[in-house]
Amino acid sequence: MFSVQTLKKGFTLVELMIVMAVIAVLATISFFGLGKAQGAARDVSRQQIMSSLRAANERYFGDKGYYPVSGTNWGAYITTLTTAPAYLTAAPQDPCGGGTAIAAAGTVTCNGVTVTYAYAATPAACDNGATKCTGYNLTLSKESGGTNTFSNPQ
Repeated sequence: MFSVQTLKKGFTLVELMIVMAVIAVLATISFFGLGKAQGAARDVSRQQIMSSLRAANERYFGDKGYYPVSGTNWGAYITTLTTAPAYLTAAPQDPCGGGTAIAAAGTVTCNGVTVTYAYAATPAACDNGATKCTGYNLTLSKESGGTNTFSNPQ
């Protein structure tokens, strides 16, 4: 007269495997895509650092009538801009790892890629004695590849 039916509740093994495969694909895509996006964001921050250095150079030029000499390395250049009267409040920090000091040579290794900051006053032999520095090139080799150069005169 009455029949009893038993209902099975839950997912089949095939359904679970499909869901796990979709999750794995999405995780892989987001993992690799996120790393590139983070590198590009750090490069934007680095370009902002170069823009602030450019502004500091122009303030220096406004006060003295010439640009800082290249010095022996990046560290010497930054010291010139942070020494009284300071044209920068502090030495710039690379955005890798939440703020990494830029080595005296102007390099930072970020995720296995060497990022390079460089400053060169022009003309090449200027010493702000007999030969004044009348221009400069600020160069950034980026984490995502490529190089940006900020120059004056342009």
